[in-house]
Amino acid sequence: MDKQVNNRKNQLPTQKLWKEFESNRLLLEPRKKIVASIFRLVAIASLVVYVPWVLVLGWAILVFGSNFWMQQSIRTYSQLLENPLNQTVMTPALSAVVHRYKQAWLVNCFIWGGLGFLSQFWLPDAPRLVCVVILNALMYLSITRTCVDRTLMHRVSAVLVLVQAFFVFLRYILLTYSTNIRPDGTDRFLAYVFYLSLMLYLLWVVGNRFNQMHLQRLDSEYANLQLIETLNQNKTQLHLEQQALVASNKLVQQFYSGAAHDLRQPVYAMQLYASMLSDDASLGKVLLPKITQSCESINDMFNTLFDYQQTHMNDIELAEKDICIREVFKSLALNFQPIATGKGLDIRFKPIAGSVNMVPLYLTRILSNLITNGLRYTRAGGVLVSARRTSAGIKFQVWDTGIGIDDSKTRQIFNEFYKINKVDIENEGLGLGLAIAKQLLARIPNADISVRSRVARGSVFTLTVPLERYKPSL
Repeated sequence: MDKQVNNRKNQLPTQKLWKEFESNRLLLEPRKKIVASIFRLVAIASLVVYVPWVLVLGWAILVFGSNFWMQQSIRTYSQLLENPLNQTVMTPALSAVVHRYKQAWLVNCFIWGGLGFLSQFWLPDAPRLVCVVILNALMYLSITRTCVDRTLMHRVSAVLVLVQAFFVFLRYILLTYSTNIRPDGTDRFLAYVFYLSLMLYLLWVVGNRFNQMHLQRLDSEYANLQLIETLNQNKTQLHLEQQALVASNKLVQQFYSGAAHDLRQPVYAMQLYASMLSDDASLGKVLLPKITQSCESINDMFNTLFDYQQTHMNDIELAEKDICIREVFKSLALNFQPIATGKGLDIRFKPIAGSVNMVPLYLTRILSNLITNGLRYTRAGGVLVSARRTSAGIKFQVWDTGIGIDDSKTRQIFNEFYKINKVDIENEGLGLGLAIAKQLLARIPNADISVRSRVARGSVFTLTVPLERYKPSL
């Protein structure tokens, strides 16, 4: 649960969702109500002298009640924001509180509009002017609070102005039909209507500008958040790259250390044999095969190093073509038959007819490395290289009767520089053959390599090539 919360907090939402959340947060942000409270008390003081106390008391209860409703919504919203799940985007609970708060705003505007009714029908000119000033001040204060929500701002302004206009018009109609109006009575009414129209226009213009400034500020803040998120992602990526570089440097050090150690052994042996031969030429028949074997071991290691270097260089576009499976096996037999014979091992090849469409180098090197691995860890018996067609694809398999691999190590053998470290295995190599085979395999789409083994019984490595790459011979 904590992990999900952290993911939500760390993930930057879309700009639209973030702006909606921030606008509502600012709309319901707790603020002091000193000015509004003063306006309520001044309005009540202006009314209580001239207006029946029942009406004043009713209006006071309504205006303070609507304010309590709004403050309660603000407190509820603040409590919900304490939950980490509600700190990034709007949730149903937050949206419900915002909806109630907006309703409270409109109800509060109608109640303040009731001040216009009381002032128009009971107050003389001076106290009525005080109430008009209060209502005008409230209209401008309202847009400073509601400008974060354009729709709510326009509704609040319209209610405050139109309710006043309605009661002014109602008073004018009643006075027109009940008494004789002085010649300037209509002018005063028209002037008041013009004033309210001007106020509505000014509230519209000023409110829109405030809203535009609010949106621009949100856009700027969101851009900063995106920049911070990008910097954090780059920092994380840089940290990962640094870790990879450290691991790579460690791998290179291990590479050179292992290569130097493994190459030194056959070179030293060849030097020792050559020294013995120079001291006693009669040992030639015995020592020359050993010198030859040491040369072959060195050559095999250099070939492995070359293959390792090639797999770590940028890919060069190599053309795929149809490769005759029999020809590949014939070439492999030509190369590995003398090596197997020299070790007293038997090696057999059982190809199938047909061809596979792929880069020739990849297939040849993978099979060569698997065969080399089989011969290296086999002391008696031999190696079988076969190919067969199955529903899963063409399976190239290299069977050996070698020392086998423990189940816990079958995944590790494809790692670079990994060696089984059997003390009775000579010329164990650099530990790169299977790693190179795995890297070449990654360049063959949908191909796979697997291993099954039993300790002291032998192993079988299986290269599976997709069946769609196979073409049977005609």
